Amino acid sequence: MKKQSDSLMEDTPFRELDQNIVWNQEQKQRTGNRLIANMNKLDRKMKVLRFAKASSGVVAVLLLLFIGYRIVMHEDLLNLEGNRTVDPVDQQAPQLPLEPEIDVEIEEAPEVQYYGLNSETEDYRTVGLTDGSVSYFIPVQIRDIDEETRQMLHFSMNEQVREQLYEEYDLSPTLGRHLLQRSEMVDNHLHLYFSESDLNNIRGSTGVAMGLFNISTYASYFNDSVERYTVYGDGEPFYSFGEDFNWDNKEVNRTASYFPVRTAKGIFLSQFYPSYTEIEEVFDLFLSKHEDLINSAADFSMLTLQKFEQHGNRVEIELSGELLTSEANMNIQPESLKLLLAHGLGANVRGNQQFFDQQIEEASIHLNGETLFDGDLSSIQINVLENLNLESITNNSEDSTKAEIMEKANVALDFLYQVAIVRDVHSP
Repeated sequence: MKKQSDSLMEDTPFRELDQNIVWNQEQKQRTGNRLIANMNKLDRKMKVLRFAKASSGVVAVLLLLFIGYRIVMHEDLLNLEGNRTVDPVDQQAPQLPLEPEIDVEIEEAPEVQYYGLNSETEDYRTVGLTDGSVSYFIPVQIRDIDEETRQMLHFSMNEQVREQLYEEYDLSPTLGRHLLQRSEMVDNHLHLYFSESDLNNIRGSTGVAMGLFNISTYASYFNDSVERYTVYGDGEPFYSFGEDFNWDNKEVNRTASYFPVRTAKGIFLSQFYPSYTEIEEVFDLFLSKHEDLINSAADFSMLTLQKFEQHGNRVEIELSGELLTSEANMNIQPESLKLLLAHGLGANVRGNQQFFDQQIEEASIHLNGETLFDGDLSSIQINVLENLNLESITNNSEDSTKAEIMEKANVALDFLYQVAIVRDVHSP
């Protein structure tokens, strides 16, 4: 006879329940075993952690003791150094062997002068030149030269003359060799004849500006009766299509203003053509510091115009101030500086007659009560070149002209010779 428990176990639901209970018991046993094992591992980790903490504390204590020891030893060392008496000789820096003293002489800038003078003679002729860097229009005065020499200086200057100008004054011609073939005056109209190829070589902004200045200066000072001028190239009034300028029936313009410029050899009054509204504006610009990118020509900025009055054909100018307080004026000869001041003011009055109701012919110019100029404005000769060898200029010009004639003659003879050969070859 079966037990009741056996019969119960045979029923499927109860058998599954029994299996679940047995599985749960086994799982519970395994879980307990894992828990015990994890507790044992945790206990070992806690022992290691406690050991690490203890070791860290010991290291920290040792580190603090070491730092404290170093601080105490450093303070003791400083105390010992402070109490020790040191020989002053020991405190000095080591002495290096002395180098022999060298006397250096600083060369002062050489004195320069303004090239101008007062002269009532009418023997001076005007020539248009420029500075060595070809930046300024500089009309110069040369005494006792004839029209042929003046023409050569304008249009056919040879190398010897160029070298003289450069070495003596740091000046140069405004044009290359542009031979003036001939000139003629008809009813106050000056006609100048050139080769068209020469005129076509006047190019670029600087070249055109210098060419215009050169020829207009030549025409303006050809004589006082010239009112207009025309420039011809190969017999026709010249027009430059490339540079867009012409010299056909041009009016002579003798209006100009003057301001100081300095070359390597001296100071000159350069000619400017801007339009001003009154003479006081010109004076304001003149009574300033004149300088370029390289150096200062002169400084009149410390001067004050106290008086400027017109009395008929005469003007009176009074100035005050100190000329030599400016460093720019230190290496200019004092008398030359005063002459530059007087000539600049006088030339600006003479060159700007449009601002006066009648022709100004005389002027008196004073600085701090000292008379710098008193007389006829025509006696002011600016930019006078006295050191040119005129005989050399004339001889060189004649030799140059002869050489050019011989060269052209040789070219013509060679051409005729070649033509003769060709004819002989083809003749029957």
